[in-house]
Amino acid sequence: MPAPDVACVEEVFASLDRLTENLEGTLGIALSGGSDSSALLVITAEWAKAKSRQLVAATVDHQLRPESGEEAILAGNLSKKFGIPHQVIHWDPAATGQDQPNNLSARAREARHQLLGAWAREQGLKAVLLGHTMDDQAETVLMRLIRGSGADGLSAMDEKVLLKGTLWLRPILRCRRDNLRTYLTARGVGWSDDPTNQNETYERVRIRNVIAGLKITPEGLAKTAETLGRQRQVLEIDRDRLAQEAVSIGKCGELH
Repeated sequence: MPAPDVACVEEVFASLDRLTENLEGTLGIALSGGSDSSALLVITAEWAKAKSRQLVAATVDHQLRPESGEEAILAGNLSKKFGIPHQVIHWDPAATGQDQPNNLSARAREARHQLLGAWAREQGLKAVLLGHTMDDQAETVLMRLIRGSGADGLSAMDEKVLLKGTLWLRPILRCRRDNLRTYLTARGVGWSDDPTNQNETYERVRIRNVIAGLKITPEGLAKTAETLGRQRQVLEIDRDRLAQEAVSIGKCGELH
C-alpha cells in the first residue's frame, strides 16, 4: 500500500484530471499560506508540469492580524519557488465598512470570494482551485447538522461549483489534513499556522474540537455528505422532470 502522502497525491491528480476535463486555459489557485492550500499548490504544480497546464496564484491579505502581511509574502515566495506567478490582494475591513466583530469570519470569507472572483475574471481564468480538505467537509457537515439542515445543507461542499460567474474547484476534498502535512514535510515545505484556528470564539474551531473529543471520523462525516449529495442530485432530477411534465409550451411560446 502506498504511503499516506503518496496515496493522497494520486487522489489529487485523479481529481484534477476529472475536474478540469474539457477546461482549457489557465487555472488559478487560492493560496492562504496554510498547510492545506500550500499542499494544493505543490501537488497541483507537479500535475500541471506533467499536463503542460498554466497556473497562477493569489493570496488575500485580510489585514486582520499583524502577521498577515508577512504570511502573504511567504505564500508568494512558495508560489514563485514552483514557477507560479503570484499576486497579493489586500482587503481593508475598515474601508469596506466590515470591521465589526460580529460574524467577522463570515464577512472575511465573503470578501475573499468576491476578491478572488474579481481576480479570476481579470486574469481570464477558467477556474479557481480551493484548498478545502476532508476535515473541512466533516466540520461543515456537523455544523449544518446542528443547525437542522436538510439534504441540501448536509451534502455540504461540492467538488465543483459555479458561483457568481466563477467556477470553483476543490481537488483535495478527499484528502485528510494530516496526510497533506506529511507530504509537505517530506518535501521540505513549510506553512503558516493561523492562531485563530485555535480560538474557540469561532464556531468551526469548536466543532473541530468536538470531532476530536468524540473521536468522530472525518471519513464518516464526509461519506454522509457524499451520500446526501447523490440523493440531492436524484431529487433535483425528479424536480426537473415533474416541472417539464407539468408545463407545456404553446406555438407562440406561451406556457400552459
